[in-house]
Amino acid sequence: MRRGDADLNILVGAVGLSALGDWIALVPLTIHLQEASGSGLTIAALYFAIWAPSVVLAGPAGLLADRYDPRRVLVLVSLAQAVVAVVLAFAAGTGLILVLAVLLGVGFAIAQPAEFALVPRVAGEARLALANVRVETARYAGFAVGPLLGGVLAAAGGLEVAMLVNAATFLVVGTAAIIVRCPHSEFCLAPEPAVGRAWSGARYLVQDRLLGVVMTVAFVSLLFMTTNWAANVFFAKDDLGLGDVGYGLLLTSWTLGMVLGATLLPRRIASSVLAVGALVAIVVQGAGLAGPAVWLVPALAFAFFFIGGLAHGTKNVLIRTLIHERVPSSLHGRAFAAYNGLRNGAELIALVAGGLLVAAIGARWTMLVAGAIPMIAGLVALVLARGRLSESTTTLAAAETESARPWRADSVVPVDDEFRVEVELDDDEHGYSLRERLRALDLDDEARARLGKTVIVTRDGPRIFAYTSTEPQARAAEGVVRELLGDERLTADISVTRWHPIAEEWRDASLPLPDTPAEEEREYAEREAAERREAEVEGRFDWHVVVELGARDAARDLGQRLSEEGLSAKRRWRYVTIGAVTEERAEELAARLRGELGDSADVRVDADLGEVAAGPFQFVGF
Repeated sequence: MRRGDADLNILVGAVGLSALGDWIALVPLTIHLQEASGSGLTIAALYFAIWAPSVVLAGPAGLLADRYDPRRVLVLVSLAQAVVAVVLAFAAGTGLILVLAVLLGVGFAIAQPAEFALVPRVAGEARLALANVRVETARYAGFAVGPLLGGVLAAAGGLEVAMLVNAATFLVVGTAAIIVRCPHSEFCLAPEPAVGRAWSGARYLVQDRLLGVVMTVAFVSLLFMTTNWAANVFFAKDDLGLGDVGYGLLLTSWTLGMVLGATLLPRRIASSVLAVGALVAIVVQGAGLAGPAVWLVPALAFAFFFIGGLAHGTKNVLIRTLIHERVPSSLHGRAFAAYNGLRNGAELIALVAGGLLVAAIGARWTMLVAGAIPMIAGLVALVLARGRLSESTTTLAAAETESARPWRADSVVPVDDEFRVEVELDDDEHGYSLRERLRALDLDDEARARLGKTVIVTRDGPRIFAYTSTEPQARAAEGVVRELLGDERLTADISVTRWHPIAEEWRDASLPLPDTPAEEEREYAEREAAERREAEVEGRFDWHVVVELGARDAARDLGQRLSEEGLSAKRRWRYVTIGAVTEERAEELAARLRGELGDSADVRVDADLGEVAAGPFQFVGF
């Protein structure tokens, strides 16, 4: 198993265990407070204590995930939550339990954006959609088993045993955060320093043309969909006549649909239609709630709930992936924290509204409203915002125009195969002696003589390369090189690689070239991620967009706005420079700024201003 796969498995397991632990705590706490107080208001206060911090602290919690290593954030918050859980196990009094529940909620508010920011850094951009599928599937598995296990623990040992088990899950999650590595992000960090303010993520979600539509519909849908929580039990037992077991099975059919929806459907939806897919899923999810209220047939109700669950699971994965792909990595934590806060805020409002609706119009019509209004909102968005929805899912800070790419998105690039044999001599592992080094001096000449003119042999110090046009030629050259090394009693690391033109790098020959447009997109995303990591490590960009404005205040405002978008913008007097990882990105950004600023600014693209920018002065031509 590759290290990256192992790290992703650890992260997925931690997410599932975290969801399991949440319900192991929530169910016993609910039972304990119900028995101690007998008050519905107390139970409502418990849910408010746990969910409200995600709304109130969305900005600061997301900023922590963006500014610091998300693994370290998860370790610290998991340890703190474990301590709170242990104290809760022995807490007495409703007031103290509710205060400690608030602390647990603060932990949830901080941990969730950190986990979201960690996913692309562990999985990589190319496997982001699949990673989100696995993360959400693990979460739903925890949601499915957690309530049952929490109830069993509460019955067996009361609040004390359940909370101690919950504390243990926090410790395991913290350990997982220590173990996991980030092969797709240097030091597991986004570009440093984190740009913008605590609420820049929320501002980005609203201002982005595509995300703004999806977030608006998501908020409206949750505002009404969640009212079904208050109506479900009455609708199932009174309107459908299902009884206690039937009610449980009805909810299970929705949960089962969520698991299958998260697992099976999102990976089949192309990156270019994530937003459309999310809106369609909202429409179908709403139909899953409204349908049973129109036809009071138990069998149809189970079918509608299962389909609604499918759409629910699909929607959650698509929105996660859309935010990951559309939002700059330096804003991932704050963007997800804002979305999570918006979601929890809508659900808190809907919980109260649901009770009022059930009392006013009954459970059946509450279910109809809960599903119909999200359906209408989704359909309206699909019709009125179809222009925006046709845009690429990737943000300007992470995408190039199709015309600037060396390949087309609708066809596979025809390329001439290039292979090479890589020979690494005299490395730290082998530590050649002087006599061995002397024998290795003429090795490349011997290889040229043995391999002939069809193979090009070059040398760069201790490294020898043999270039061929086919893999059989490369394998034959590898054999010749091994024989030469054996004759000279030398050791070396030998590998056969193949040139990947889209990724612009040599990769192991066993890895095939992309043969579908989707695979080309993934390989291109990997290249972009690698170039961005290089810029992060070196602390400079190879390309810059330089904007000269007429006034200092205008330059200050532009620099601040671009920084809040996640771009690396710096202002010097009336000039703003913005770093870009490739020339194509720089040209695209320059074209955008020319369109936005018009004649009020001069915009140009410069190459490699890193060394100049490091000094106190920068020459700007006139």
